[in-house]
Parts: sequence; structure tokens; C-alpha cells
Amino acid sequence: MTNYDDITKDANYVLPGEHNSAVSIAISNVEIDKQLSAVEKTPSIIVEDIKNNTRKRLINKEIWEKNVKKQLRNSGKEYNIGSNEKVIAAKIMKMPCNDKCRLKCAIKISADERTVIHNNYWKLADINRQREFIIRHMCTINPKYRSPVGTNRSLNYSYSFNIHNKEIKVCKTMFMNTLGVSS
Repeated sequence: MTNYDDITKDANYVLPGEHNSAVSIAISNVEIDKQLSAVEKTPSIIVEDIKNNTRKRLINKEIWEKNVKKQLRNSGKEYNIGSNEKVIAAKIMKMPCNDKCRLKCAIKISADERTVIHNNYWKLADINRQREFIIRHMCTINPKYRSPVGTNRSLNYSYSFNIHNKEIKVCKTMFMNTLGVSS
């Protein structure tokens, strides 16, 4: 049985079997707002509770020695390796290709432009993003003459850099020396 006294006191009350969509939407919006405000307050409460209830330290993976070394290595900076603390030097840009290069790469790209490319590459500081950079600046080419089908020769690649929105083709030596990477 329904108690009609309760119905008159609660303006948002809907009898069973009746559906008032406007009222239910308003109620659900109010409930969602309450839940959102509770969620916004929750992280600080949880952190305070953890600090008060436990003696263990909070996890901070950024300061782990392994992750610090990985970040330094991926950003091209000097880092130590192994237990004997062998120092690995920072990545530097090597010399451009020689004068005998048929693409004349050293003439096309100045030292300042090469420095900017080198710095931007190592600022990525993530191995996957660096690999994407290399793949973006490489493309496979089909040579005019191909050796017989039975041989196990690899594909041919062309390398390029984007400078001032122009794609400048360079040789493999110039490409790898500018980035400071090895094959």
C-alpha cells in the first residue's frame, strides 16, 4: 500500500508504474554532480589516508635508477651502465659525409640545420618516437635494375630530412651521422 502522506512531502516522488522522465533526468543529474564532486575530493583523501595508515613509501617510478638511466639514454645524455659504473658518453653529431658523396649532402644542409635536426631527434626522449622519426624519413625505392630473384638482397632505401618544409634527400652516412645513431 502507498502512504499518501509521504507523497505530498516529497516533490520528486513518482508512484510505481508511473514514469516522469523530466524528474528522473533532474534527479540523475543531481546524483551525477554529487558523484563527480566526491571523485574530485577523493584522490587527496586517499593519499592522506595512505600516509596516515601505512609506513611504506609511495611508489615513484620516475626516480628508480633503472628508469633514470633509461630516460638519460633515450634523450642522448651521458649515463652510467652496470654495477662497475662504466660511463657512456652523450650522443654527439658526427661529421657529414665526405666530398665524394654523389648527393652533395654537405652542401645542401648547413651545420646549424644539422644541429637543429640532431637536437630535435634526441629531445623526443622515447625510443618508439625516435624509431617513428627514422621510419618517417626513410622510404623504400625500387631500383631500375634488380639482381636475379633467387638472391637474398635487402631492400634499397632513400633518406631525407625536412628543412623549411622541403624534403632534402641525403645519403645514409649523412643521415646516420646527423642523428648520431648507428645501424
